[in-house]
Amino acid sequence: MTIPIETNIIFGIPLGSTQIPIEICTKLKSLPALQGQNHGVKFEDNPELYNVLGYNAKFKNAITEIFSAWINNLSGNDEQKWVMTTNWITENTNGAAMTEHAHTNCMYSAVIYFDEILPEHPPLILMNPLAPSLNTNLYVKQVNANPFNATNYVCPCETGTMIMFPSYVKHGHAAYKSKVSRKSFACNFFPVGRFSSRDSSLDTNWLSYDD
Repeated sequence: MTIPIETNIIFGIPLGSTQIPIEICTKLKSLPALQGQNHGVKFEDNPELYNVLGYNAKFKNAITEIFSAWINNLSGNDEQKWVMTTNWITENTNGAAMTEHAHTNCMYSAVIYFDEILPEHPPLILMNPLAPSLNTNLYVKQVNANPFNATNYVCPCETGTMIMFPSYVKHGHAAYKSKVSRKSFACNFFPVGRFSSRDSSLDTNWLSYDD
């Protein structure tokens, strides 16, 4: 007997991707980079490397507007404002793997491939945060990966591509061999203004302090 069974995705993790204007890529090429994939430069030792766009409102706003258009369309809240917080460029000159990690003290993150991307440059891999619980005690082989059983997602990796995802999602990439450095720009976003409601309300204008 055959009966129809419907399958729905009940919870989803959004991933945004788009091609950005060449003007943004050109600007990013002129900025200083953190050397090495798992760089050890502390923020307090060189804070400007974690804010490479500095006070360049034109390009900060351009990237933030792309992100805001995407996330506000998903949420249905066209009035929500966002700011870019930390932003940096990584130049991987030795082909080392990027250690799996997530970003904190922010809500969303983005990566831009502004320079030359070669076939040997590995793509960014996003890790499924539900993966540890998919087969907690027993393992059943999954023949075809799909949104219900995949343990990771391979992001697009092409020159001019911008990808956006929730900051809690862990990500990394494999080691590789190439004479050409793998370069990328990364940044984080945080909501500003008044958001949420009732006892969970927050207005970022409240967040001031005396030195």
